[in-house]
This record gives sequence, structure tokens and C-alpha cells, in this order.
Amino acid sequence: MLSSFPNSLASTLILMTAADMVYFLRLIRRGEEREEMKVYVIQLFATKSEEEALKLFKSLKTKGLPVRVDKVNDWYKIRIGNFKSYEEAKKAFLDYNLENKGYITFIDYEPSRT
Repeated sequence: MLSSFPNSLASTLILMTAADMVYFLRLIRRGEEREEMKVYVIQLFATKSEEEALKLFKSLKTKGLPVRVDKVNDWYKIRIGNFKSYEEAKKAFLDYNLENKGYITFIDYEPSRT
């Protein structure tokens, strides 16, 4: 099994204690979970004002768009979707007639929802 790792990593793994190995395996597993969280979204707007974000959110919701607000650090981002591929996101982008109103972006983290 160690032959598939680079030499420096193989040496490090040999020197690990059992507790270190458990920690290392958890990190690998977390990485696999993060892979599953990679999604495309359509971002329409970003602001540091929660009030402004919620006002736009309500306005877009009444127009029938399936929008949400994600809080990322100090920013409130108005977004649509969790698309598994760029093609899915592009189809929604065109279906909702969002040209010149937003863009497709890729996220690999779990933002807090507002």
C-alpha cells in the first residue's frame, strides 16, 4: 500500500503513531466529504448589508426565482441553486433569463444560510 505514496509521505506514515494515523484518516475522509460539497451556483448579487440583501431576496422571490441568501464572511450573497455541473447551472441561467444579471460560480464550502 505504501508503494503508491511518494517516498516522503510513505516515510511519514511509517513513523506515525496509531492516534496520528486515525487523525490522518479522518482528514482524508473530510477531504472526500468536501469533494461532495463542490457545486455550481448562480450568483446574482453580493452586499455587506443584510437589510439590502433581504430586500432584494424578497423582490426576486415574488418574481418566482428560487433564490436564497448565503452569508459568507461579511457578505450576503443572493444565489440560485446547488448544481452538480456547469451545464446544469448554465441551463438554469438561460431558463431564468439571467444574462447580464448574474454569473455562474463554483463553491466548495458550506455557507451559512440566512
